[in-house]
Amino acid sequence: MKKLKILLPAASPFAIGYLLNYVMLQFNWFSSVFLFLINSLFFLYWFYVGYLSAEHTKSVREAILVGNIFAFLSIALILFQELVLGRYLTNIIGLLPQMFYLPTVALMARVVSRLLFFLNTHYTWVIFIFSFIAMVAVYYGGYSKGMKKYTGKSK
Repeated sequence: MKKLKILLPAASPFAIGYLLNYVMLQFNWFSSVFLFLINSLFFLYWFYVGYLSAEHTKSVREAILVGNIFAFLSIALILFQELVLGRYLTNIIGLLPQMFYLPTVALMARVVSRLLFFLNTHYTWVIFIFSFIAMVAVYYGGYSKGMKKYTGKSK
């Protein structure tokens, strides 16, 4: 039951991504301010999910693995499609991983363009890797903060 309390929020980026995709397409909201706000709110939410996971896990490794299992699977599917197949699939296997990272892509695209300014081409999968790293780091930050509250020390 404790793992379920972590798995449900861990899967929430799928729902958030689909909702964001729907809003952007339905209402034509593609402004950078809107996307920056959504990305920032998502990272605050992800920090809070990591914070809550401290109460339900025994170790930092368990928290990161359970809390980011869908992030791991999504990045693996994205890299397989991009690097092995050379294209994104148009079925649910192709769309789910992209929707998972949609709440982070706009902000991470800016980060990638700033960090990799010397490249004239930026690949989508690089942005997804940066999104993955940022999500794990933010989750870990929340977990560490939660451990300080629940145990009085960080792990």
